[in-house]
Amino acid sequence: MACRDGDSYIVNGHKWWTSGAPDPRCKIAIFMGKTDTSATTYKQQSMILVPMDAPGVHVIRPLRVYGYDDAPHGHAEVMFKVGLKCKEKKRPHFLATGL
Repeated sequence: MACRDGDSYIVNGHKWWTSGAPDPRCKIAIFMGKTDTSATTYKQQSMILVPMDAPGVHVIRPLRVYGYDDAPHGHAEVMFKVGLKCKEKKRPHFLATGL
């Protein structure tokens, strides 16, 4: 979920199977969440680019895929903690585009 808070969005969520998250080259996560639950079905979601080094972004652990460990380049469990703020003016995002 991503909620507007002035000129920022507060991003909250627990994401499994985040591709590339454990790779040290990964610098940005594409957070997709509901930003407008009153909009039509396909316009409720938005994508917000979140820096992986932002306070509140935590890679919990790498995950195995079909029993194989492809860390550190594969998939991970990622927690976006309560209160992570992404400034609207500084972070590119795609609001309610239905993507």
